[in-house]
Amino acid sequence: MAYQSGGITIVGAFLDHIAPRRLFENLEYEEVNYQHLCSKCHSQKMALEARIDDKDEWLREFVDGRLKFICEGAKRLELLRFL
Repeated sequence: MAYQSGGITIVGAFLDHIAPRRLFENLEYEEVNYQHLCSKCHSQKMALEARIDDKDEWLREFVDGRLKFICEGAKRLELLRFL
């Protein structure tokens, strides 16, 4: 599978919702909530998120826990404004 990003074709990557759709339905179509991940990173992220049952727990893990690695820099700050 291939994706276009800034004129570059990315092959073998997943288009990931940073904040999971099952917890943050309002962000499903917000571009700020999209990122490309390799298969390994996507699998690790999904395994961690599978054990999270509510928005508050996910936010704690995203800000300073096991999920803090999934999004960095300006993109992270922009997404936190939505949450």
